[in-house]
Amino acid sequence: FNVEYKAKCTMKDLGEKVSIPKVNKFNPPPRLLCGPGPGNAHPRVHAAMSLPQVGHLDPYFLELMEDIKSLLRYTYQTKNEFTVPVSGTGSGALFACVHILFPMTSHSLRSVLSE
Repeated sequence: FNVEYKAKCTMKDLGEKVSIPKVNKFNPPPRLLCGPGPGNAHPRVHAAMSLPQVGHLDPYFLELMEDIKSLLRYTYQTKNEFTVPVSGTGSGALFACVHILFPMTSHSLRSVLSE
């Protein structure tokens, strides 16, 4: 065997019989996370995460967004029908907020994001 062939082949190709290792089921012990990183989630969050996923084009997702809009109106004590929940990352929400507060017609300095 040359070096290039050894780099591309598996142990099985070399005649080695490697059995599948027996590993324990992933069952981490309960922890109280107090650091700056991830924290403990409420049991309701864990329960919600075990539910089926819903895509952003699913009709149920659109119903859910309407519920969220009504809750946002209550939270901010407004009757404005143009209440928009931003589905995305935190940085996406921040970008939307800056874009709304400082429209292109205003005299302000904004960075332009491009991909």
